[in-house]
Formats: sequence, C-alpha cells, structure tokens
Amino acid sequence: MKELGYVLINPYTIRKSRTGGVINRLLSWGRVSLVAARMFSPSEDLVKEYAQVLISSHKKDGRDKKIIDEIEKYLYQNYLPREGNGFRPRVMLLLFEGENAIEEIKRVVGHITRISIGETIRGTYGDYIEENGKIRYFEPAVLIGTSREEVEKELKVWAKYSRQDGGLLKDVISYPPGVKPERTLVLIKPDSFQELSSKAGNIIDRFSQTGLFIVGARVIHMGIEQAEEFYGPIKQRLTEKMKGALLKEIRDALREKFDFEIPEGIEEKIAEQLKVPKANKEFNKIIKFMTGRDPEKASP
Repeated sequence: MKELGYVLINPYTIRKSRTGGVINRLLSWGRVSLVAARMFSPSEDLVKEYAQVLISSHKKDGRDKKIIDEIEKYLYQNYLPREGNGFRPRVMLLLFEGENAIEEIKRVVGHITRISIGETIRGTYGDYIEENGKIRYFEPAVLIGTSREEVEKELKVWAKYSRQDGGLLKDVISYPPGVKPERTLVLIKPDSFQELSSKAGNIIDRFSQTGLFIVGARVIHMGIEQAEEFYGPIKQRLTEKMKGALLKEIRDALREKFDFEIPEGIEEKIAEQLKVPKANKEFNKIIKFMTGRDPEKASP
C-alpha cells in the first residue's frame, strides 16, 4: 500500500553542501518517489511545536531516552538562530511516496548509532560521539518520521507553518558588505527523477561548487498549458533554428531523389515553408517530455 514519508535535511547538512549527496541516496537507494519539496526557515513556534510532537511520539514508543533528549536539544540549538546571528537556519523538507515508503526511508537513512557505517545517509553524513557515557557531539544529518501516525502528526505541524516559515526564503544568508546577491532558477528535468536514479542528486551536488545557496525548492508537475507558457519564449528561436537544420536535410533528400541538377535557392524556399511545422513538432516534443502528455493528442 502506498504511503507518504518525509525527510528533513538539517541546517548543518545544507550548510556543508551535502544536500545533493542526501538526495542522491534517497532517490537511488530507496524505492520511493519525490512528490514535494519546500525550503523552511523555522520560527521558534514551529520548532517548539515540532519538538513536542516528535518527542511525545518517541517517548510513547519507549525509545532510548538519551537519544530522544539529544534530538530535542539538537532542534533548539540548530533549527533556530544562534545568539549574535540574526539569520535563521535553512531546512529542506522532502516528501516521498511509495510502497512502504516510511520503512524504505528508514532503511536508507539508517539509525542514530555510535557505529559509523557508510551504507546509510547517517553513516556517511551523521556523527554520534560518546565519551565516558556522555554524548560529546551529535549530528543526525536528517530527521524523519518513523511510523504512519508520527508522519501524519509531524507533517501537520510543518503544513501549519508552511506559508509563514516556508517557500522562497529571504534574509537567510549573510553576505560580505557591498555584495548584492542575485537569484536564479534551476529546473531539473523529469528524466533525472527516474526510479533508482542518482542524477538529480548529482546535479544538485555540482552546484555546491559554485558558491550558490539554495533558498527555494519545489516539485512541479507541469500541465500542458504551464509548459507551453514557460517554454513559449524559445518557440520563435526554435523556428529559425529549424530552418537551418532543414536546409541540409532538404538538400540531401532532393539530390537522392532526383537525377538532375537542383536549381539554386529551391532548398531555401522549401525550408521557409516547412520551418514552422517542424518547429511546432519539436516544441511539442519538449512539452511531452516535461509533462508526460502529448499536446497533439490532449483534449482541448
């Protein structure tokens, strides 16, 4: 039976540019589909409410009290701004769907344990260091829901604060004096999200080398009208580009078909007539690729 599961990529993991690596593991190791994503800059109210729900669920299950207390402490220390720094930390919420999605996520993320095993996300990106029975350093890399009941309760908290604390984040990055930051959009195309593919994570990972910061994330299921509007500006350029591509095809086709000399300029005239239909065909291929639906066959 299909169900929803979530992963919160922690501020430290994002700050260390490990976001792509985490997403890589989730998509290439887990049999789940990414259905939603959103960036958050959590307020104190959100952190308090999430901590209460998270901790109460874990205590009900009778889990290791030391770990539970550490998670609570971690939330207040890492999900909220530190003294002297007015910038709020960034958190990425990823929502997944699939058969036994919660168990799949748990398997890929791994347990919070002193033994570091690179076969899980926490084994690679997390830390849990104890000395003389006391926890000296704790970084779980990500936080997840571990049962259907937990996931439902915890997601309701994030949904409640989604508009207030989530979306396109502003004033969350501290830049040197005089720097005027710009924003840009990166669109990761559908084929990067094929089952058990690491492509999307690898793309995000490459951007960690650019010095850019993620301030927004969203999974878009484009409709035909949306795709046509989004790619509309390239349609005219595509028309002129197609004319150049057609010239060689027409020239080769005419020479193959006829055994006499083709008058100069014929290819140009034919290409001029065919460039619009050819561009429309190629444009529709783009729309089909982005939406999964053929605009030529879709109902008006």
